[in-house]
Amino acid sequence: MNVSKYKSAADEDSAWGDLKILRHLEPGRKNLTVVNGVGSEAYLQISPDRKSFDGEVWVHKNVSHFRLIAVSEQSPSPDVLKTAAQKIAAKLP
Repeated sequence: MNVSKYKSAADEDSAWGDLKILRHLEPGRKNLTVVNGVGSEAYLQISPDRKSFDGEVWVHKNVSHFRLIAVSEQSPSPDVLKTAAQKIAAKLP
């Protein structure tokens, strides 16, 4: 998991906007789901990668954002990833 924390909400909003562009976090994109109830904005992506699956949750909250990663042989459960992301987001300012 990677957490990025900023001094102000404006700095975080700018960094989050850049990240969304770089990672193509756009609603409607293949393998990408908007996740409600986690932070102020969140996205879930599960992608097959040869013999494994990569699951990522990107979460934006106030002055921080984070990425939770899960790699497994079977497709990770979206509900499990969402629950883990909710617990992490609840601990961030």
